[in-house]
Amino acid sequence: MRTFTHQLLSSAFILTVALLFTANTSLASGDKPLTPDPVSMETSNTGMELPLSGSWSFLDSETYLFNPIEDAGKLSVSVKDYCDVECYGGSNAHATADPKGGTAPYTYLWSNGATTQKIEGLSAGTYIVTVWDANGDSASCEVVINQPSELDHKIKRLKHVSTPGGSDGSAKIIPSGGTKPYTYAWDNGETTATATALSAGRTYVTVTDKNGCTLQCYVDIKEPEPTPEEVCDGKDNDGDGEIDEGFDADADGIADCFDDCDDRIDSDGDNIPDCIDECDDRVDVDGDQIPDCVDDCDDRIDTDGDNIPDCID
Repeated sequence: MRTFTHQLLSSAFILTVALLFTANTSLASGDKPLTPDPVSMETSNTGMELPLSGSWSFLDSETYLFNPIEDAGKLSVSVKDYCDVECYGGSNAHATADPKGGTAPYTYLWSNGATTQKIEGLSAGTYIVTVWDANGDSASCEVVINQPSELDHKIKRLKHVSTPGGSDGSAKIIPSGGTKPYTYAWDNGETTATATALSAGRTYVTVTDKNGCTLQCYVDIKEPEPTPEEVCDGKDNDGDGEIDEGFDADADGIADCFDDCDDRIDSDGDNIPDCIDECDDRVDVDGDQIPDCVDDCDDRIDTDGDNIPDCID
């Protein structure tokens, strides 16, 4: 019967053991000894049963060194250090397998084909990991990667611009889904859910949730048509029911564009507009207080010098 040595990993001493062999252990000088195949073994000095899991190494022709593998318990695995997807439809999640017990080293196989302990770039779904230890034992577990609901919205126009060229239009964005709270950025610089200084045209707003997920939408704002300018043409250009209003300078009821007589002009003050006044009452050449246009006697002409105008002399 040969003497063997059992070296425990957790201690620094060598035990002599008695072994029963299932094969002939006689050695020729210089031959490599057979690896023992113990059926049962017991220390010669302690009565402690030796572990059957381990490896043997040859020290000399009479002594083997047994290196047992410590039993850390049954292999199990869980998933730690994992996170959910931040944005709907995204793929930025990760998960790490955490094996316990069994015998290291471990190998990994995830349901998505990955063979590393940590997997990244995950989208929403269920992932299963199977771990094998050095003895071929396996354990499995799963992790569910979630995602927030899709970021969505409703946008409501509250008011169009009230005057041509104005900027008093307003609209409100109502987001839903994603992860609260939300922030807002209108393209006119406003940062609240309700914008109140919108000009006419298409206005965009970007909504950002807590995770940085974004959504952009728009609202169309209108403004009234400019009021047509009234011109003197015999038409109601501004639609107010009046024709050529503002174009009757002399207030005679005739629009200027059709009025060839300006009743305001009365140069001789006889209350007859010049345009229809055939007699200029200011002209009285002979000074007889009778306008020349109606004076058929020129008092200046006195041929015989008797101070009686010829027209009546």
